[in-house]
Amino acid sequence: MLHDDIITLQLPANDVGQVLDGLEVLIEQWEATREFHETGEPSEDVCIRECSDAEEADSIARFYREIKSRIEEQYRAQRPR
Repeated sequence: MLHDDIITLQLPANDVGQVLDGLEVLIEQWEATREFHETGEPSEDVCIRECSDAEEADSIARFYREIKSRIEEQYRAQRPR
């Protein structure tokens, strides 16, 4: 993974939860897009994103999952008990 400059943000826990929820929606959409490119059949109730093929959709889904995972890891380490 390439690292850009590191940014430290301070957000209320609820805002972090909203960001994580939004990332999960994007992940689901990109995974559905990958499936659409593989099968030709759209998933019900999931937006299909624009990309060239299943491999690109899978790469984007993995990218968002990595971001979500890093945020969750930091959240677990900092959240109030």
